[in-house]
Order: sequence, then C-alpha cells, then structure tokens
Amino acid sequence: MTYIGIDLGTSSIKAALLDDRQRLLATATRELAVARRAFPDDAAPSSPVRHPPERSGPFKASRGRS
Repeated sequence: MTYIGIDLGTSSIKAALLDDRQRLLATATRELAVARRAFPDDAAPSSPVRHPPERSGPFKASRGRS
C-alpha cells in the first residue's frame, strides 16, 4: 500500500509518496500562482493559521527536501 501526503501552502503545493513502511518513494513541489487581494482595514486577518505539531500526523518534517 502507498500513501500520499499533501501540503497545500500559500505559494506552493508539496506532495510526498510513502510506502507502508513509511519509506519515502517520491516528492514533488509546484509553485502556485498567488492572486493577492487587499483587505479593508477592518477585515484584515489578525494572524496566519498554523496547525500545532501534534496535529500534523505521523510524518516528521525533514530539512533539505522539498
């Protein structure tokens, strides 16, 4: 069995393909075209949304890979 992990970010999308032993089979990264929209001052978001590490599932972040 294989699993795919997808990270849909603000300016790019990243995907990783893993086997059932959690070995990395492939990765891919694509930049997204970002359409920026100005918010009225009273509707501006107060802070970016982030998920705490304990909600990111069984996968660990690794440095040096995209």
